[in-house]
Amino acid sequence: SWSLTLVIVGLCFAVPVVAVAPVLVLERRRVARLKAVELGMDGFITTLANTLKSTPSIGSALVYAQQLMPAPIGEELGLALKEIRVGSTVDEALMNMGARVRSMPLDAALSSILIGRQVGGNMTEILETTAGTLREMGRLQGVLRAKTAEGKGQLMVLAIFPAGILVAFDMMSPGYFNPLTSSTVGYFVIALATGLWIAAVLTARKILAV
Repeated sequence: SWSLTLVIVGLCFAVPVVAVAPVLVLERRRVARLKAVELGMDGFITTLANTLKSTPSIGSALVYAQQLMPAPIGEELGLALKEIRVGSTVDEALMNMGARVRSMPLDAALSSILIGRQVGGNMTEILETTAGTLREMGRLQGVLRAKTAEGKGQLMVLAIFPAGILVAFDMMSPGYFNPLTSSTVGYFVIALATGLWIAAVLTARKILAV
């Protein structure tokens, strides 16, 4: 019947959504935290460079920077400093911080610190140059996001379009989808179509991700 078909179609869409929703929520929160870290990178590097003008110790500079930086980058610096207090070297703590956050701008900043410590040189100038480079990278990423914004809007429309088509067809021609709910092959086709729909949406999100 029409109502049974709608229920089955609704379940076919609802079950995958319920299964994927927790993962998407956690990923969204991770991305939001990552963006917050990257927004604070310029301030972190500038603060660290200014601190190194008055103290040659990178450990002391990190302590001072951690007190001034807001969350979440301040929290990540706090974790790194805790690792240093329990026996890790500065280099190990910074590398662990980069592995934990997984941010390209942060990796670039930490790499400049680690390389500067190993080869010597004016650490303040190195950090100021790194800060300028990261600002330019941020500008280019902003341009890229603007270019992909239209594609993301199209993705949202195409993601909900199949459900609208199913409801419209069933309302205009009741029983149109009954063959799909009356045999094992029909259920298999529904499951296959739903899987392809999910795969297409995830693939499109991956392509449009900056």
